[in-house]
Amino acid sequence: GEWSVSYAFNSQLAPVMATEPSLHSLRSRATVTWSFQEEAQTYQVWIDDPAPGVTPSSSIVSVNSKSISVDMAMVGRYRVWVRAIFAGGAVGAWSAPAVLIADGAPGGLNVNSADVTRPELRWQSVPGATRYDVRVTLKETNAVVMTAVKNSTSTPVTSHKLVDALPIGNYQFSVRAIAFDGTAGSWSSSQNYNSTLAPVLKTVQPGLE
Repeated sequence: GEWSVSYAFNSQLAPVMATEPSLHSLRSRATVTWSFQEEAQTYQVWIDDPAPGVTPSSSIVSVNSKSISVDMAMVGRYRVWVRAIFAGGAVGAWSAPAVLIADGAPGGLNVNSADVTRPELRWQSVPGATRYDVRVTLKETNAVVMTAVKNSTSTPVTSHKLVDALPIGNYQFSVRAIAFDGTAGSWSSSQNYNSTLAPVLKTVQPGLE
C-alpha cells in the first residue's frame, strides 16, 4: 500500500529537569527550568494542575526560553513536562515530570463556644481543598483525642461542630486542607480551648434558706 504521511521527529534526548518534589507556598509562583537542547527552536510545556480533568491552567504552552513560571493557585500537586521543537517541526521526546507541591494551611481558625463541651470550629477556605481534617489534641501531652473529616467538594465547608462532648480539660484544635489528588496541606496554627462544665443554678425560694 501507499506510505502514510510522514512525521518529523528528532532522536535527541529529552530535556532534563529536577524530578524531586519541591514545596512551594500557596498563591506563589514557582519557576521550573530544564537543560538546553542543542538546535531546539522552541519548547512545548505541559502543566497538569491538581484539579480534575483539563482546566485552563493545564494545557500545552510554547516558550522560547528554558524556564517557565507556574502559578500555585490551588493546594495540591502540579506536574510539568517539556519537550523541544526543532527545525522543520521535528518534535523531541517529553521529559520526565517536574513535581511541584503547593502547600497552604487554613487561616483564621477560631472557636464558637456557645456549647461549651461541643464547640464549633471555624476557618478560612483553602483554594483547591476538597476536604478538611480536623484534629483535637490534649494541650499537655499533644495526644490526639478526637478527629473528624469534613468534605468540601461542591460547596466550600469552613466549620465543624464537635459531635462528642469534650471532658473537662485543656485542648488544642487544628485543621488541614486535603487536595483533590489527596495531597495534604500543613496543619493550621493551633487554637487553645478550655472545656469546662457550665455552672448549675439552684432555685431557692425566699425565706427557706
